Amino acid sequence: MRTIIGAVLVSGALLACGGSKPAPQNPNITSIEEKIPLDQVPAPVMSAFAAKYPDTKVIGAEKETPTGKAPSYELAFEVDGKKKEATFAADGTFIEEE
Repeated sequence: MRTIIGAVLVSGALLACGGSKPAPQNPNITSIEEKIPLDQVPAPVMSAFAAKYPDTKVIGAEKETPTGKAPSYELAFEVDGKKKEATFAADGTFIEEE
C-alpha cells in the first residue's frame, strides 16, 4: 500500500509540474521585455551609449528579445528632466531613441 501511494504522489507531482516537457509557446507573444541590472548590459552597448550621450547617466535598462531573434537593449536616461530611451543591438549598434 505504501508503495502505491508513493507512486501516485510522484506521478501527481510530475503531472502538476508538467513533467519534463517544455511549456507550449504562446503564438501571440512576439517578444519578451524584462528589466535588467546595468551590470547585465553588454559592454559594447554601454560603450556605444557613452559615446553617443557623453554627459548622460543611464538610470535603467531593459532587454527585449523578439521571438526567434537577437535581443536589443533599451537604456533609460533623462535630458532636461524628460525621460528618454535609447535602443541598441547587443554589439552596440544604435537602433533608435524614444
